[in-house]
Amino acid sequence: MHAALLAICFLLSATLRAEVLPAGSEIEVRLLHPVGTRISHAGDPIEAVVIAPVMAKNGTVLITSGATLSGRVESVGRLGLGLKRARATLQLQLDTLHLPDGPNLPVHTRLGVVETAKEKVSEDGVVGGIRPSANVSSTVSYLVPVLCLEPHFGLPVLAVKVLIARSPDSEIYFQTGTELAVRVVDALEIAVPRGTSADAAIEPLSSSDLATARGFLAQLPTQQADQGPKHPSDLLNILFLGTHEQLNRAFHAAGWAGAQKHSLLTVYRMYHCMVQRTSYSAAPMGKLKLNGITSDAEYQKGLNTFSKRHHLRLWRYPESDAWFSAATEDISYRFHRGHLTHASDPHIDDERAKVVNDLAYTGCLDSAALIDRSWEVRADPDSAAIQTDGKIAVVRLNDCFHPITMPMPASDGQGQPSRIYQAAEAVRTDLVRSNPISLAFNARRMMGETPSPKLSSFRLKRNAPLPGPQLAAHEAETHKWVRSSVIDTSADGRN
Repeated sequence: MHAALLAICFLLSATLRAEVLPAGSEIEVRLLHPVGTRISHAGDPIEAVVIAPVMAKNGTVLITSGATLSGRVESVGRLGLGLKRARATLQLQLDTLHLPDGPNLPVHTRLGVVETAKEKVSEDGVVGGIRPSANVSSTVSYLVPVLCLEPHFGLPVLAVKVLIARSPDSEIYFQTGTELAVRVVDALEIAVPRGTSADAAIEPLSSSDLATARGFLAQLPTQQADQGPKHPSDLLNILFLGTHEQLNRAFHAAGWAGAQKHSLLTVYRMYHCMVQRTSYSAAPMGKLKLNGITSDAEYQKGLNTFSKRHHLRLWRYPESDAWFSAATEDISYRFHRGHLTHASDPHIDDERAKVVNDLAYTGCLDSAALIDRSWEVRADPDSAAIQTDGKIAVVRLNDCFHPITMPMPASDGQGQPSRIYQAAEAVRTDLVRSNPISLAFNARRMMGETPSPKLSSFRLKRNAPLPGPQLAAHEAETHKWVRSSVIDTSADGRN
């Protein structure tokens, strides 16, 4: 018996080797079930699926896409009428790693980011909701106590407010498919098969595809889109090789949506989303031109706010199934040349990796590579300088007839209140929060409130902007986190 056990242990040691996932490593996941201050209770189980590979410094894949993390809701602080606390809070704890072909491992993690969310996360991993007073609607609400002294003025104002400036929902609600990034607190030892160095689902790009990509790049007059000759904008950072149908199937399986055309209705919807601080999954995109041509397709993905989203525009190379893309992440609002628009994260390599990882998860990518190119970024004096390693990702799509679909919210909106309930609660909340006593009480509480824990983010603190070719040399010093890409797992993928 002992001899048999020793033999098994010897065989396992011969086929597996121990790798260490260091403290501070980040894991990107998607929730498999909704959570929120309105629907969750402390102790409720939670589960999330890993959507991007986690790699060691030597390129070994330690955690593959498709692994899961499970845990529990640690604490729930519902805002309610706002008399007990100033904002809603939610704390999640993911503490068990389930490997697809391995054992379950205890892991100590802390929530760091809720992707494209209006909520913030403190350094100790607590999600803080928006303040009820931090919105356009509250500005109107302050008039209600005065106007209600004259009902024939107050009631119409309240009715108009509900129609055009309704209070946003300050409770926290994360639907199925919400993307989180968690940081590993304590180093974790993981056994991986000997010889494993790459994600087998993504093959290196073929020599013919590499030659095709370089040929297309060489023929482009410029590789940077613009808003006019004097206003350069997004830099091309991905080249897709595949048909429009393949692109559509892949992006929809990954949870991305298209963009609607500009109209009076879409303008109203954008206003509504800004006031109520909600998302607009198919929001129109500003028109950018590449070599004088507007984009042929757009895709985007967000969560619960219009101010943040992942998005990209695509230009089809003439008479081919090749699509150049500029992928960027909107991170806030800004005033640009006299109008309100989005501000983008200048570190575009993270968004390049985000897009490629999402499509790789679906199984719709056959091969990929990062290739060098001759490029020169034109700076827009009104925008942050683009920072990149200068490479472009080239990916070959397959037919994507049977993709692995990312977890997505239920189409019936289960777990969220109805529009009638939202309107009724908005009126009730305004009356409670906007009367003179509540306004005075909350103002005094906010003045005496101790500073909240510093909000953390995996969005990186870097030094002064550097030109693209210089960035790579300083990357380790200036980045707290750079999103890993499935392309990084292939030694042949960096050409």
